[in-house]
This record gives sequence, C-alpha cells and structure tokens, in this order.
Amino acid sequence: MPFVSLYKVVIDTKIAPPFSIKNGDKWKGLSIELWQEIVEKLKINYKLKQLDLPNLLKDITNSHVVAGLATITVLITSTTEKSYRSIIPLLLTR
Repeated sequence: MPFVSLYKVVIDTKIAPPFSIKNGDKWKGLSIELWQEIVEKLKINYKLKQLDLPNLLKDITNSHVVAGLATITVLITSTTEKSYRSIIPLLLTR
C-alpha cells in the first residue's frame, strides 16, 4: 500500500551534476530522477529546497527535513554513521 502524504514534505538538495542539476526552477539528474520514481510509487507530495552542503547536513542532523538528496563525499566512520543514520550510497569510489 502506498504512503500518501497529506502534507508537502521538504527535501533538501544541492546542485551537483550529473546527480542534481537545476535549470531555472526545474530539477533533473540521476539522483533527482531516482527520487521522482520513488515518490511516484509512494504518492509522496514533496518540494525540493536548494542549500549549500553545510546547511543541508545541518538540516538533516537537526531533523528539520525529511531527507537530503545530494552527492556527499563522506568518510564512513562510527561517528558519521551515528550522525547520518540513513546515508544510502548510490556510487562508491576509492
């Protein structure tokens, strides 16, 4: 059964081609398109809010938004795992 949001949820993002690209007020890119597939299936009403990386991470850490959608270079440690409980890597590099 799909989750139907009664409210518009805020999702933070940042410009990071090719994952998130802003053209005027329209967003596209690999991460954006994946997110659009998810919200379409779950019937989630959302809006994207553009931030710089420090403020995006601050919003997520302080639970001011439901999620952050961005490319983030993160060194996974026990500290970062506790701070960002739901980091889901889409691309791993070494």
